[in-house]
Amino acid sequence: MSSLKDLYIAIETNRLRDFTIKTLRQLNLRPSKKLGQNFTIDPRLVKEIFYKASEMRCTGRAVDIGAGLGVLTSSLIEICGRIIAVEKDPRL
Repeated sequence: MSSLKDLYIAIETNRLRDFTIKTLRQLNLRPSKKLGQNFTIDPRLVKEIFYKASEMRCTGRAVDIGAGLGVLTSSLIEICGRIIAVEKDPRL
C-alpha cells in the first residue's frame, strides 16, 4: 500500500500520475462515472492549490469534498492542521 511519504515523493518528482494509477490498482479500483470521479494527477495543480491555500488564513478546519485518495487532503492538513474529508465512495 502506498504511504503519505510515497505521495509526497510522487508530487515532488512529477510522478503523481504513476502514483495514482499504482494506488488504484493496489485497491482494485476504477474511477466511477456514476459518481463523477476524477483523480488529481497533475503535480503542478496540487502545488498551485497548496500555494493558494497557504495564502488564506485557516482559522479552524477545512473541508475536502470528494477526498478520494487524499492527494489534496494531505496538502490541506499541512496548512490548516484539521480537515474534514468527505468521500461518498465507500471503497475509498
